[in-house]
Amino acid sequence: MKNFKHLDSKNITKTSFDLPSSLKTAFKLKAIADGADMKEVIIRLIQAYVDKKIKLEEI
Repeated sequence: MKNFKHLDSKNITKTSFDLPSSLKTAFKLKAIADGADMKEVIIRLIQAYVDKKIKLEEI
């Protein structure tokens, strides 16, 4: 996995949440098509949100 600002393998927390099955499938297929995995995409999205690079109003 690429380097992420707050990613420290000694300090990882497991998170889970519910998604509609169809959304999960579409997300997984899109990540694969982009050469990424879902974990990488989620971490990047959360980091961009925390860093205020994306706003909820923009998506």
